Amino acid sequence: MTPLQPTAELRALVRGRAEQFTSVPADLASARQQLVRIEQEELLAVMVQSYQAYQANIDALHRTAHTLAYDAARKAVEAVLLAMGVRISRVGGHHTTVAAAEAVLLPPPPSRRRNALSFARARNVRHEDEYPRPTTQSGVTLRERREQTQNCVRLVSDCRELLGLDRIDELVPTDHRLGEWTPPAARPRP
Repeated sequence: MTPLQPTAELRALVRGRAEQFTSVPADLASARQQLVRIEQEELLAVMVQSYQAYQANIDALHRTAHTLAYDAARKAVEAVLLAMGVRISRVGGHHTTVAAAEAVLLPPPPSRRRNALSFARARNVRHEDEYPRPTTQSGVTLRERREQTQNCVRLVSDCRELLGLDRIDELVPTDHRLGEWTPPAARPRP
């Protein structure tokens, strides 16, 4: 399989932040496998958690759903970078992933651009959830957390599209389809 070519923006980002990136062999097949694994491990959990949170309107479940969706989006961006022959080092990992997402996904179409730009806000929401300030309430509203969760899931879909995999939008519940969507049935235990 032919690896994806890094965008000019990504090449400039890697040159400017050399300590935050590692050059690796471009591997589209491994990137696709990584993205499918992400979907299997995390996206299903995101959808179930999102559904439960929408139904119950419980803030803790929204936080969990957002964290899972953010982690899936971060790993999806890393899979695209792997296909381009770039890996993010531990130095400034989350910030670097946001910058890389913008560098890779900002070219058209406009919907991909919007999802990439919203990833920075999703990272901030995740940070506020993971590291709350003891003296203040979170400034994140339930509505914003829902929107950022959905943006993260759309970002995973954009990464899948870049890697030549099918879109997953039909699996993601949105506000107007909540009444129609039901979580997958639990598998019987052996």
